[in-house]
Order: sequence, then structure tokens, then C-alpha cells
Amino acid sequence: MKCALAVWAGGCLANAAPAAGATLKAGVARVSINPMEEKIPTPLGGYGAREGKPAAGTLDTIYGKVILFEVGGQKSALITVDTCTVPICVAEETLKKAGIEGLKLERLLICASHTHAGLEGYALDRRNVANNPHIGVFSEPVLSFVTDRLAKALREAQGTLQSVKAASGAVELPGMNRNRRGSKSVDPQLTVLRLDKADGSPWAVLVNYTAHGTFVGAQDMLVSAEWAGSMQRTVEDLFGGGVVCLYANGAEGDISPQGRSGGSDYEQA
Repeated sequence: MKCALAVWAGGCLANAAPAAGATLKAGVARVSINPMEEKIPTPLGGYGAREGKPAAGTLDTIYGKVILFEVGGQKSALITVDTCTVPICVAEETLKKAGIEGLKLERLLICASHTHAGLEGYALDRRNVANNPHIGVFSEPVLSFVTDRLAKALREAQGTLQSVKAASGAVELPGMNRNRRGSKSVDPQLTVLRLDKADGSPWAVLVNYTAHGTFVGAQDMLVSAEWAGSMQRTVEDLFGGGVVCLYANGAEGDISPQGRSGGSDYEQA
């Protein structure tokens, strides 16, 4: 995922070089994607032991967050969602509903945070005909709600398009994740893409790091963005000024978080 995200972002930003004479523009937006707001039964992903039972309440808001890019008249978009997985039909139907001129499927990337307390990806998947509650049962109302909200966010991002400056960096975080298979194979690198407005004020921060969202267990039935949501809220609070922090999980395989101690599952997250 980290490599794919880097390649995709590089393609979006490549034409921003001064020699190309193109200005990098971006628009940013976020929207809640919690179907419980409309009293829609909301299945949680990540644990088959839940047997498809709907969430009992909400611990914190789960979001869809958008960065819409425009370089030399070409548009591309990155959307991050607090779901366990994300199927292709979410991208297809969101694009159709948003109606953003020039934005096509091949220039849209949707990244799931893989929270085990967010939406079940198979509940969003039209191809899911298994009707197996252990992996999630498709729900037309949930898919319709989520794609309506994401389309709204794309349109809002379109309305905020402006010139931006972009920069990225990376740091190693040893000891913050582990391989549950007992292997020494882990990815300790945290990568950040930051977008600033033309006046230098920060606007959006995209964080890429590798770890499952598994601080809470299968017995927990509250909607939550898990540790990734807590991280994003912390970054947004530290920056202030309406900065939006997005998160894309890495090539997580069986990589889980560690480095926490004490308190409840929520406090550890």
C-alpha cells in the first residue's frame, strides 16, 4: 500500500514542476459516514465473531475525507474512509453521484483505515452474494448512505480548489507495531504528505502507517475509527485552524499495533 500510495501521489504531483508551467491545486473536505445517524442498522467489520450484529452505539465519528487535486486541468482524488475494507462499487457509485467533470475512476484512490470498529466492507459490496454474517451481509441502505456522503464531500472539495504547496517526509517508529505471526518482518516507517495553502498555512495532512485497528475486541459494539481516528483527531487539534488529517493504512498483512500500556482499550488506542 505504501508503494502504491507513493506512486499514485507522485503521478498526481508530477506535473506540478515549474517547467511544466502547471499549478498544483487541491480541495479538501470531510464528512461523517456513520449510517446510525439515519437510524440505519450498521454492521461493524473486522471480527466474524460479531455474526453481523449491528452496532449498539457510537463512540466517535467515523469519516470519509477527501483531497481533490487539479494539475494542468487534470483532476484526481484521494478519499480515506473509516471502514474495515472498501469495495470497487463504492468508488464507482460515489463518482457517478458526485458528477465531478474530468474525474475518472482510474484517477481515484479510496483507502480504508481498516478499523475493526468501523463499517464492514462486505456490507458495502454489491458483489457480496454469500449472505454470510461472519464476513458481512450486503446492505443497500448502508452503501447508498456512504456513497451519498462521499459524493457530497467530493463536491465540497471541488468548491474549495485553490493553489497549494506540497511536501512529504518519513520517519521510523520502531516498537510501535509488530507481526502477529512472530516474524521479524514489519514496516516501521510512517510517511506524511502535507499540503499548505499559498500563504503557507497548513491545510491537509495525509498519514500512511502500517497497523490493524485492533485495540478493541469482538465484544465491542460501538462505532469507532479506533487508534487511527484518535491519531487524526490529535493531529487536527495540534494544528488547529480547520486542518484535515487523513489516514491510509500500509501493507498491513498481520501487522498489529503495540507500544501502548494501561487503561481501557479506548485509552490505549
